[in-house]
Amino acid sequence: MSPWLKQHEGSIVGLASLAWFAVLTPWGRFADPDAFYHAHVARLMLDWGPLHSFPWLDLTSLGRSFADHHYLFHLILGPAIAALDAFRVANAELWGTQLMAPFLATLAAVCLWTVLRALGVTRAWIWTALALLIPDLSFRLLLAKASPLAVGAFVVVLGAMALRRPMTAFLAGALFALSHGGWVIAIAAAAAMLAGDVIARRFIESDPWIIALRDAPWRAFRALLTGIAFGVLLHPNRLEIIQFLWVQVFKAGLAPSAGIIQGREWLPANLGALFTELAPLVIAGLLGALGLIVSNAVVGSAPDTRQEPAPSETEGMPDNRTFDRMRLSIALALPVALTLALTLKSRRFIEYLVPALVLWLASLWQFVDARRLNNELIGMRNDLSPLGRRIIVPFLSIVGLALMIHHAILPWSSLRQEGAKPFDAYRNTFSAVTERARPGDRVFHSDWDEFPLLFAADDRLRYISGLDPTFLHEASSTLSDQVRDLTVGLATSTAWDVIAERTQSRFVFVTTKRHPDFDAALRADARFRELARNETTAAYEVSR
Repeated sequence: MSPWLKQHEGSIVGLASLAWFAVLTPWGRFADPDAFYHAHVARLMLDWGPLHSFPWLDLTSLGRSFADHHYLFHLILGPAIAALDAFRVANAELWGTQLMAPFLATLAAVCLWTVLRALGVTRAWIWTALALLIPDLSFRLLLAKASPLAVGAFVVVLGAMALRRPMTAFLAGALFALSHGGWVIAIAAAAAMLAGDVIARRFIESDPWIIALRDAPWRAFRALLTGIAFGVLLHPNRLEIIQFLWVQVFKAGLAPSAGIIQGREWLPANLGALFTELAPLVIAGLLGALGLIVSNAVVGSAPDTRQEPAPSETEGMPDNRTFDRMRLSIALALPVALTLALTLKSRRFIEYLVPALVLWLASLWQFVDARRLNNELIGMRNDLSPLGRRIIVPFLSIVGLALMIHHAILPWSSLRQEGAKPFDAYRNTFSAVTERARPGDRVFHSDWDEFPLLFAADDRLRYISGLDPTFLHEASSTLSDQVRDLTVGLATSTAWDVIAERTQSRFVFVTTKRHPDFDAALRADARFRELARNETTAAYEVSR
């Protein structure tokens, strides 16, 4: 790399990442309905300040104990929305949220590059590019949610633990606690690195247990815990945040009820699909393993025969720098194992697995002698038949290019999938409800993931369930089961009892293609008067 490119590598990585995310962004629509919720909460905070209650979902546990666990993210969206308001842009809160998405995703990419450089990784830009080539990572960074802030903070936490920088760990912990509820994962990953450091000192460097424990990065770990505690204390919902996260993280994520139909992101990852997803990093890992074998870097380089002095007892043994690198690699391996286990439990955690895996593989590559690896690859090519020698390089180049194109197209198409919602989704049908509704009226809707769009369309009304079905189940498992059975068509005869009597709803909104039996039951009951309908949605008024 030329000196100029090396000097400006960070700027180039930032601009290239921003261009990559700008191209992938599905302008004018959101791939995740939660983005409508985040946009509208940011609007409400811009107008009224932090939210301390959530009356729109008063039947759920959010109605009793609400905490904005994406508080900092909503604060960041505010200026973008205000700027578009100044120019009287229609749907300013939605456009402002979407405009911020590629910038925040770029921030996460730059955080990864910065930590790689701080760890002394050569060609950090290659590892950053490999990370962004993983479809699910780029996909999740562009959902217009708080994921980029969480991923960036998570990477910085790993870097702070590796480099033993308490102040960096403190700041990363505080920002993580203010911006995303996933800070529990940061604590677990940091604890794993702490354990990895102790294991490496005890079994690789042969330190006694007492010394291995004493020399572990305790200051950085304590600083992380202090930073998270500080962030929680700064949070406007500090009294409710722990209880809220118990439901959000543990009951919704790690131990959901069998009676809840969760979103797809909580489903377990298929091992074969995950292997394909991580193919660029798997290939980098296999090449690195070959490089470790041929370079013999783990146990030290072979003695240089050109040196005149006789070899000493320590010649060929690892030096202190090699021990430091080995300790780092072992410490980073444990967060990879942790995030892999979480990803196999719920696919959404791949956003943490990918950066952890990149940092670990990059640390292993520091042992690879690139010259010896290149010579080995040339030797392997020369062992082929004449025809094989001629076609192997073009063949591998085509395969590599095809893999890159495939992994670049996947997030682009996923962000534009059939379920992606344009900014005006549901508005035409739901306008029939908003024209008739009075403040405080309740709308019974056919699925919990419809709430963000309806909430963004009309925040004068109350709804049934939203953000996660666990919140309704936590407040009333009986009502949760009744709503589920009615909307999926298992007990359509209960429509009046559940809608009019139990929830006191005045209107009903249905996504008809997903809930045809529910829609048919409403159409067959004269007590539900149809107000509007299109190809995918219908609205009803409850006649009393």
